[in-house]
Amino acid sequence: MVAARRRRRDGLRSGASYRFRVTALDDFLAGGVSRSVSATVPRVAPVRNVRLSRSGPADAVARGDQVPFAESYLLRGAVTSSCVHPPAARLFHTWARGLLAPRHRFILSEVTRDPTAVRVRWYAVKDGVRGRAASSSVACLRLSR
Repeated sequence: MVAARRRRRDGLRSGASYRFRVTALDDFLAGGVSRSVSATVPRVAPVRNVRLSRSGPADAVARGDQVPFAESYLLRGAVTSSCVHPPAARLFHTWARGLLAPRHRFILSEVTRDPTAVRVRWYAVKDGVRGRAASSSVACLRLSR
């Protein structure tokens, strides 16, 4: 018999409210359902003062300020034609996750063959909850030839 008095739920949103109910199982037979319990996920602060710079001819470094109580960080980025207009959110892909500080070096040739500009977004993560991005969580680097 396995007794679980605690359960961690990932994928919750920063600042959102949720209602939970529990059902016990014994040999795959469900027991009664508990009363609802409400909980609000604490807000995770955004990463501030994000900077993106070349660190060599073929690589770049993205960094930002540490967020109090953050357990890890997520860096998402996209290749763009210009720094003037941000790409659609669907174009962003993950370059790094689970980092202990908002600092990451990446190779530009791994991002794309012929980049014109690169845009990054940093997110702080606490208890599996990703914080929101503020305007200061985003940076863009124009790549001149």
